[in-house]
Amino acid sequence: MALTVQTTAAATVTNPPTQIANVSSSSAGAVALYEVPAGREFTGFVGTSSHQYFVTINGKGNQTWAPSQNFFPVEITLVAGTVVKGSSNMSSFIFGVERDAT
Repeated sequence: MALTVQTTAAATVTNPPTQIANVSSSSAGAVALYEVPAGREFTGFVGTSSHQYFVTINGKGNQTWAPSQNFFPVEITLVAGTVVKGSSNMSSFIFGVERDAT
């Protein structure tokens, strides 16, 4: 009688989407608002309370990302490892959904 080995494929485990919402005040300085964990991605909005200042993404900031003379948030997708910091001059925010990377 021969030995038969039966194998099954490992099930893929997914983490459910997570709602992300964070705000920092100007008195808090340029603190980290959010960092995208490994294997995840973020889709949502970032912004500040003034078009003259903006958040930094991986240490780079650009006030022209925000529409001039408007305080509307900017829609953005971020990949794993991305760090978003608030402005040291204005209140900043991030709001969206974190999910498994595709």
